[in-house]
Amino acid sequence: MREYIILLLSTDIDYNEELVKYINDNLDGMFYAVAINNVKDLCSYYYNNTNIVRLLLIQEQLFEEDIKKLNVDKFLITENCLNYETSLQTIYKYQRMDQFINKLHEYCEKNKTSQYKNDKAKINVVYSPVGGVGKTFLSLACSIVLGKSSRVLYINLEDITSINILLTNNNDRKLSELLYYIKNKKDGLNIKIDDFINTSEENNIDYLVPIDSINDMNDLTPDDMIYILESLFYSKLYDYIFIDLQNKLTNVNLQILNMADNILLPFMQDVVSLIKAKNFIKQVGMISQISNIDILKKVQLIINKYNDKIHTPIEFINVHPHKRNIRIPYCENLFNYMDGKYHINIEAVRDDIKKILENI
Repeated sequence: MREYIILLLSTDIDYNEELVKYINDNLDGMFYAVAINNVKDLCSYYYNNTNIVRLLLIQEQLFEEDIKKLNVDKFLITENCLNYETSLQTIYKYQRMDQFINKLHEYCEKNKTSQYKNDKAKINVVYSPVGGVGKTFLSLACSIVLGKSSRVLYINLEDITSINILLTNNNDRKLSELLYYIKNKKDGLNIKIDDFINTSEENNIDYLVPIDSINDMNDLTPDDMIYILESLFYSKLYDYIFIDLQNKLTNVNLQILNMADNILLPFMQDVVSLIKAKNFIKQVGMISQISNIDILKKVQLIINKYNDKIHTPIEFINVHPHKRNIRIPYCENLFNYMDGKYHINIEAVRDDIKKILENI
């Protein structure tokens, strides 16, 4: 799991090394320090990691306009122990290291619980009863676009998935093992879900490695899923959770749809796909009446790979009774193959994905 970063900007190399080591040895929890000795490199690092940089420690002589523009908390490191006229918090460079750490520790403890945009994560489910409509791509693309500025967790719950070619596993612990622990939690086995989290540094998202066997999903109960999602929901680790759901409408999947804040339903433009969309909306309406939970209001239909040259029958233009369809145009080259693996070409669809995210 990715940790949160304190960036140190100072031209004093020896001081940098000593302070970074002292911070990383003495600040427990989710924060660690990185030293950079020039403004250009610091700005570049920040803009590439905006969702995990939480604090800048800046040598006062380097507090330039480019640094002032960065939307992050800042401490000035001063060489004058007298009161320094600034609205920023200051730290005296030559004070004892334990005093320095105490001030940082107070900041970190305060911000462990306030660094997230939401007290609870928003759960977004991407589901479709139709296969081959780009469901996995859309759920990953939404995760990646949001991951530039927010903490995002991606969970793939398909029976058979291709996600391993897009996200490299850097953690041996998989969803199958997590499900085993959950099944046996009554026997006193301790579960720490964040031990199973992987991080995709390239895409700025966290994710759970999918199941090893279809049987693992078949054994999953609604109560098991409630346990997993509530643990993540209230953990304050994430702003958004995206769940890439299998296309079966099982009891477990219905439980997930019930718990979701938003449900994205991608379909294709062909009549068969749209008939399924219409029938699904009808089924969801019936389920909502029985369960007294208005699932339908969470649903956003997405016509993926849309081609304006293809005729769409008028009765399918808007099958949702309350919301208009979002149309994502057909796009070639959604994946690039480089360095022995596939990469998502997010720039090709970023603007279209933002249309979806406006409703989340």
